[in-house]
Amino acid sequence: FFFKQKTAYEISTRDWSSDVCSSDLIDHVVVAVDDLSNAAALFTGRLGFHPSTGSHGAGIAVLDAGGVTVVLVGPEAGPDVAQHLATHGPGLHHIAIEVLNAGYAHRGLTGGDASLLTDVVVDADGHEQFFTVRDPATGVQIGFISRTGHRVRSEEHTSELQSRVDISY
Repeated sequence: FFFKQKTAYEISTRDWSSDVCSSDLIDHVVVAVDDLSNAAALFTGRLGFHPSTGSHGAGIAVLDAGGVTVVLVGPEAGPDVAQHLATHGPGLHHIAIEVLNAGYAHRGLTGGDASLLTDVVVDADGHEQFFTVRDPATGVQIGFISRTGHRVRSEEHTSELQSRVDISY
């Protein structure tokens, strides 16, 4: 593990992020949409995104542009997404931040005031991921992902976590 030198601010605020964030990367942003075709057409036709290669399952479109990945999820992705849309409407579902070690990040957040929704889940490709509870004041939910295995998007992993994400505030 590579640990960066902490600044005085990070030490005084007990900021653990410099220890676990791989390179301050947002791994992907997930947006819940009512109409997957129209949303994908906006991103690909007018915003310069391109569909990611590979199979992503019904109701899911993974789009890339210049190192940015946006995952669009529609109600066809599953009952949990349909419930999210019914409750919150379309918009930001969660932001996934890449970390070096999801277990370490989880332990660091558990020791603080963060409200965590899931434990660390590891998929067949070696990805480790967990989620915070959706913040009621901002509507934001954060996922932390460590791509310790292959850098692929795993449909099995997405489905497994999706069933646990966004259960409640």
